[in-house]
Amino acid sequence: MTAQAPNYGAFDRVEWPVRTARLSVRPATEADAETAWAWRSLPEVTHWLTAAGSHDDFVRRWSEPDRLAVTLLVEHEGRGVGDLVIRVTDAWAQAEVAHTARGAQAELGWALHPGVQGRGFATEAVAETGMGVVADKVTKNRACSRGIVDYYRGEDYVSPRIDEARKI
Repeated sequence: MTAQAPNYGAFDRVEWPVRTARLSVRPATEADAETAWAWRSLPEVTHWLTAAGSHDDFVRRWSEPDRLAVTLLVEHEGRGVGDLVIRVTDAWAQAEVAHTARGAQAELGWALHPGVQGRGFATEAVAETGMGVVADKVTKNRACSRGIVDYYRGEDYVSPRIDEARKI
């Protein structure tokens, strides 16, 4: 088995930094740990996250290569205000077709400083990095090793369907 690039090389397929009218998004570095601690240590943020821990534990975990391989820093007006985690993983599949599931799904998470929450920054950052859920299938497809868009071309599994006859 050949060694796989961290996060299936997802971040290698995007030109960084990604800029919007309000934000800049780029891969996180070890030097960003102190910046991220500013929001990741706040009770209103840690309430939703696991293992807040001490400052030293946070810096150590933030700086791990596997963590940096999946983390993006969101900046507004030149300062860090949040982070995105985009983790490309293997999907579940039956053993006979497990090779088709390698790098076929992406998990997305984010944490923002409370002072900028509610302004659409997370939505903007996800959409502009091309890792969004609906509108950005093509870029997510490029990030994953399998051709998700080509595989499901012509199908619409995203739009909700309501069967009026069975509606309660």
